[in-house]
Amino acid sequence: MYRIKSIKLYFLSVLKLFLVTFKNYYFKSKFYNKKLVTYIPSRIFYSPSSFLCDSLTTSSNDFYKITNISPELLWKTKTKDRLKFDNLHNFLWLTKLDRKHSKIFAKNIVNSWINNFSNYDPDTWKMETTAKRIIAWTSNFDIVLQDSDKEYKEKFLLSLIKQSNFLLKNIKSVPHESNKIICCAATILSGIIFNENDTNYKIGIKELEKIVKNYFDGSGFPKSRNPEEVFICAKYLILIREWFKEAQKFIPDFLDEIILKIGNCYAFLSCSNKQFPLFNGATEINYKYYDIFLKNLKYKFHNNDYEIANIIKIKKKKFEFFIDCGNPPSDKFLKHYQAGCLSFELISNKQ
Repeated sequence: MYRIKSIKLYFLSVLKLFLVTFKNYYFKSKFYNKKLVTYIPSRIFYSPSSFLCDSLTTSSNDFYKITNISPELLWKTKTKDRLKFDNLHNFLWLTKLDRKHSKIFAKNIVNSWINNFSNYDPDTWKMETTAKRIIAWTSNFDIVLQDSDKEYKEKFLLSLIKQSNFLLKNIKSVPHESNKIICCAATILSGIIFNENDTNYKIGIKELEKIVKNYFDGSGFPKSRNPEEVFICAKYLILIREWFKEAQKFIPDFLDEIILKIGNCYAFLSCSNKQFPLFNGATEINYKYYDIFLKNLKYKFHNNDYEIANIIKIKKKKFEFFIDCGNPPSDKFLKHYQAGCLSFELISNKQ
């Protein structure tokens, strides 16, 4: 019996490897990249505020010392740090550039990226990275598109359409729900910016509603039980809502409801040291500046409960104590899960 299971697992692994290889080959083909070009937009109907996009990153404008290196050399930079590579190619650092003196540089670097990566590339076209790049480019129209010549403008808009169509065609295959929310955000935004992309807008909202229904429990806590997922999901859900407000679009009721619930979870997890508890796969995140962002947008979340999603919080004077008393999540949500039941964290005098 054990041998049969091993043989089955082996053939499934081979099949999966074949499908991944075939998929990458197909995505790199000229035929597929031509299919991504559906039209060139005639005009832009909405330009998102760069202030909203600024909430997605804490990287400074010298993150890669990018102003001191030519764009062509920048793409040849080798790094073993996958996070740094993704941060370079998602362009969220554009919001940190000086708005008055960086227009020429910003256009040159975007133009260089398009020249080098206009067609699918498995490293630079990862779904989450592509989604963030769409958000970054469209939130910085003032420095990457304004006062540009016709040739560059057409190339830029064409690249945006290709990337947004790529997200639309593959959004259902994104395996992790928090990443899928990021992809939904970019898909919805592309549908608001270009009237011809109305399908993106409708499908993006439909997929987002499915995620909200299936990924969050009754209290609004992600079923992965990872505190970091609360932070990520809250950022992008609030961002989508602010885009709707700016573009004067109808805000769906489910979006208001989940933001209120996840906001309560955000407040519950908040600590005196401005970091979320480091268990169940969470990494070290300081939300000090995001609190300022929420305050500027007049979001106020309060929660004095001692328990949410079987995570218990005890606070007394300078002491804060968290303990996970719940069961592990289902296999579907186990990507980052660590430690487990009865893992705890003690904070004393912000340490």
